[in-house]
Amino acid sequence: MEKKKDVITSSLNCNNDSNGTERQIAALKKRVRQGRVREMEQKRELDELRAYVVGMSEKYTIETDLRHSERMYCEWRQRSVIVVGGHEIWQRKLQEIFSAWKFIGSQKDVSADSLKGKKYIVCNTGILTQACYQKIQMFRTEEQKVLYVHSGRPERCLQELERQLCLIGNL
Repeated sequence: MEKKKDVITSSLNCNNDSNGTERQIAALKKRVRQGRVREMEQKRELDELRAYVVGMSEKYTIETDLRHSERMYCEWRQRSVIVVGGHEIWQRKLQEIFSAWKFIGSQKDVSADSLKGKKYIVCNTGILTQACYQKIQMFRTEEQKVLYVHSGRPERCLQELERQLCLIGNL
């Protein structure tokens, strides 16, 4: 009889344990659902914030780039520069913007006189003969900086020049 009593008690305990376990599982499932809902809300808020920040940074970047490029053009207009090489059309575009600069075609003869008094020698590596480049190296002084560009767009050329000047520490 006692055995039966122990079996009944243990089965009741199992039922109680399984009921308790089921309740724990249900509570955990509920917490998981709540966590997912909270996670989705946070993700939505983060997406909205990210969109706002991207919009603000794009606006800032555009405004900053415009101010920076205007400043760059003004600074480069005042510099003593000779441009060697590059396509004739490219040189004409630059000459419209930088009328004080001197321009020598890629096939023209470079002389010591043409480089005299210029602080920067800009070589367009797209169209430049080896003989022309060697003469530049032969006639330039130590104070003159040789810079290289390859881009066809004036803005891009100035960015390349600025980057090189920053690297050599002569901005």
